[in-house]
Amino acid sequence: MTLFLHIGSTKTATTSIQRFLTMNRNLLRENGYIYPSFPGPGESHWNLALYAHDAEFRLFDTRHGIRTPTDRKRYRREFMQLFRYKFVGLKEHVILSSEHCSSFLVTVEEIKILKDLLAEVGQDIKVIFYARHQADFLISQYSANIIAGRLEKPSYPTETRMRDSMNYYGILMRWEEVFGRESIVARLFDQEKMAGGDVIKDFCGVLGIDDAVLAKATIPMRQNQRLDFETIEFLRLFNAHQPAKIDGEINPARGEIHKILQKLSSQRPNRAPKKIFARMREELNEPNSLFRERYIDGVKEDPFIWEEAPGKRGVKQLTIEDVFRLFANIWAGKIEEVEGANNRD
Repeated sequence: MTLFLHIGSTKTATTSIQRFLTMNRNLLRENGYIYPSFPGPGESHWNLALYAHDAEFRLFDTRHGIRTPTDRKRYRREFMQLFRYKFVGLKEHVILSSEHCSSFLVTVEEIKILKDLLAEVGQDIKVIFYARHQADFLISQYSANIIAGRLEKPSYPTETRMRDSMNYYGILMRWEEVFGRESIVARLFDQEKMAGGDVIKDFCGVLGIDDAVLAKATIPMRQNQRLDFETIEFLRLFNAHQPAKIDGEINPARGEIHKILQKLSSQRPNRAPKKIFARMREELNEPNSLFRERYIDGVKEDPFIWEEAPGKRGVKQLTIEDVFRLFANIWAGKIEEVEGANNRD
């Protein structure tokens, strides 16, 4: 059997992949693949990263009761016992997926801890990593931050963020040091370069799942719909008046404003500010070249095009007219929603 470990990266449709795997568990099992509910809970196996995380204690650890070295030792012992019970002796291929593995496990030592765990299942391990154009990653992360209630405008990534999330060559070299080059499967998160122009089809191709099986599968609706340059700026301004939390508690008055704005969004792709874009291009030129040469077969040029595609828009200041137009559309949508609920009652 082969253990497929999908480690992200973040902002490469990991939620859609995980939902697809969850919705088609029975079909996958019938064809020799297991996508287990453990180590969840939920659709993502984020507990893998929690198990192997060995740096300073963060919210990621403490919210799950891991505040001291003793807590961590206890958690790992109990997790290992359950992992052995669930997986040892399986003959089917196993698929594990968590983008937290690439974003939280940033040292060779942490990756070794994870490998020692996975070795309990089998020696044939494939580490799957999707790489997205770093400028697109930055603006997608910015959108996620605004949806979460942040107020900051786009800024140049910190040295830590650049090293741990955007230097794909550096990231995969750490994983290669532990798992070996033969175990690394790197793919480009680019519609023109993915099989069938679709990340789920591309991912299934990596697993060895043929089109006949995929034709029987349930395909999830697209997750995390994009905010365009107007709706994302509207939400940023809205956050100043209706924060995500008040006194540490979720603010009920905020509702799910981002979902309403996603419906209003043109889905037009955004671009990073020009100065940030140019600086990133210069800093990432060498590591991107190394990433391509070592991990992307058959691509002879920079895997990412550093010329702004036509049609992309940058985040900009809204006019009063823009704000009221969006507000009017939100208001109309809410009225329609309320009237629909009243008619059903």
